[in-house]
Amino acid sequence: MRKNYFLYLLVITLAFCSGRDSKAENPIIKDLPQASLELVAESSNLWTGVSISRDGRIFVCFPRWSRQVPISVGEIVDGVVTPFPDQGWNSWMDGERATNKFVCIQSVVVDDDDYLWILDPASPYLRGVVDEGARIYKFELKGNSLIRTYSIPSSAAPQKSYLNDIRVDTVSETAYITESGLGAIVIVDLKSGNSYRRLDNHFSTKAELDRIIIEGVPVEAKIHADGISLSPDRKYLYYQALCARHLYKVPTKDLREPSIQDVLLESKVERAGEVGANDGILGDRYGNIFLSGLETNSINVLNTKNQLIRIIQDRRIQWPDTFAMDSGGDVYFTVSHLHLPPDPSNPYKIFRIRFYK
Repeated sequence: MRKNYFLYLLVITLAFCSGRDSKAENPIIKDLPQASLELVAESSNLWTGVSISRDGRIFVCFPRWSRQVPISVGEIVDGVVTPFPDQGWNSWMDGERATNKFVCIQSVVVDDDDYLWILDPASPYLRGVVDEGARIYKFELKGNSLIRTYSIPSSAAPQKSYLNDIRVDTVSETAYITESGLGAIVIVDLKSGNSYRRLDNHFSTKAELDRIIIEGVPVEAKIHADGISLSPDRKYLYYQALCARHLYKVPTKDLREPSIQDVLLESKVERAGEVGANDGILGDRYGNIFLSGLETNSINVLNTKNQLIRIIQDRRIQWPDTFAMDSGGDVYFTVSHLHLPPDPSNPYKIFRIRFYK
């Protein structure tokens, strides 16, 4: 089995931790044959997250899974990654207090109000949460300035946890986060700042598989809740473990109720479909869900009729990781080929899929 350094750390640690105008007819279903794959950017450093602002600014993040991470959060400007918001935020060193410095950034997401949210699981080298604890940061993009920091306590993000992906509901002022180290959904009340952990004893947040096969390479790992997305009406949260084949959904109003009993919340969980192993997922305004087909070098869509459709398959799609959508409906995703050894001739990529005219 071939491994790179990043995948080795990921497997060992997590195993241990065990638009355009709306139309009556859905345009993604209609225009599927016209989907095309376009290269947007490349990097010699491994990235995971990507997100797009209203005016087309592209933000990316680089998790600190090795010591060769010169930038944690960046913006792609003229094809070049520049530190966001500045170099100071990206200058954390081992043993240093994480005061206005990024430790290990896993996800970046621009919300509906055009604020950038940065998720820091604070687990450098995937060795566990450092004593400063996990955080999420909210930045406004006009001046690239910090608006608020939310600290996630150990009750919601234990030492062996790894906060993975985030979605922000600007209406209810809630952040939903997948936790892939132990398996759970973490809820952050953005008004009060309180955080709590849900579904941490439920099968839907746990890995179903001991390994997945990508391009003939067996990836032996048990990576729990990973991809996450909100339905267009914000009534449901969709999520899936990376090492699993089933997508699940749960009502957000129940997740947001801290007093609900576990057994009642668990009874609200529904299986949304059998979709194969995925890393990132993303819902669009029509209710379609984009899925990264890890084992098939593909991007798939679970449509509103609950049909799983392969929209594009390409040898260049090596471990599709995280999705983003721009204001015109084009879909972007990072490629992190975690199943492959480092190769300077095969840089990490961001692709765009164009569906709409």
